[in-house]
Amino acid sequence: MDSKVYDEEQNDETVQLSDQKPKLTFVKLSLLELLMISPVIWVLLFLWVLKMPLGCQLGFQIITLLAIPLISLQIQKKHFSKLIKTDLYISEIGYGLLFLIGSFLATVIFGYFVFQYYDILDYEAIKTLKGSKLSLILALILLSITNPFLEEFFWRVYLPDQYTMHDEIKYNEKLKWYLALHYALYHFFVIYFLTKLIIISLIGFIMIAIGGRMFFITRDKFGLLTTSLFHMGVDLGVVAMAIYKIPLNGE
Repeated sequence: MDSKVYDEEQNDETVQLSDQKPKLTFVKLSLLELLMISPVIWVLLFLWVLKMPLGCQLGFQIITLLAIPLISLQIQKKHFSKLIKTDLYISEIGYGLLFLIGSFLATVIFGYFVFQYYDILDYEAIKTLKGSKLSLILALILLSITNPFLEEFFWRVYLPDQYTMHDEIKYNEKLKWYLALHYALYHFFVIYFLTKLIIISLIGFIMIAIGGRMFFITRDKFGLLTTSLFHMGVDLGVVAMAIYKIPLNGE
């Protein structure tokens, strides 16, 4: 790939802007923390209380993943196109498609064997969700297309930029794992709602945190488009399993 590795770009910007970086205040740190745990709030309110998975995802994507980052970038006078640092190279698309196919197959095969030996879903909880199976499936399909790109921008681009624009924070392993753990956190509550099994939820949390760290690797090595397609493969695999397992008309 002809473009610079993301780590190198971050380091270059650190050198060039080291004298201009503002201090990380308690208020800014608190706002970033609140933003990162807002997905948990969406899940608890819309999924657990209101039983509206579509409303949960739409609110999460439109407000947390899109509106707030774009508004803050506008206030900071930062250009979205420069931040994402992708040139749509053929290699970036090619690697992305390979990751998409591989992650989709891996997710489906893993899910198939899990359900072959132990059906982990709480169907009574699923039956309480509002909306027909068709509407849920359509929502899952639509969100599996938009969610990967928005989440990868939010977790792997926007948040690292918001932290590393301050002197105190470097783009390193600690930051990547810190963000990966927050990325996995709201998934824990989604998994627990669907299974009511604390062990399964914890295992899912750990696996997704590791997955979040892997997305940083592909983001840094191949680019945002590649890792978004990688992420899409996983989401499409989850959608495929959901279509297979969601009860039809409450049956």
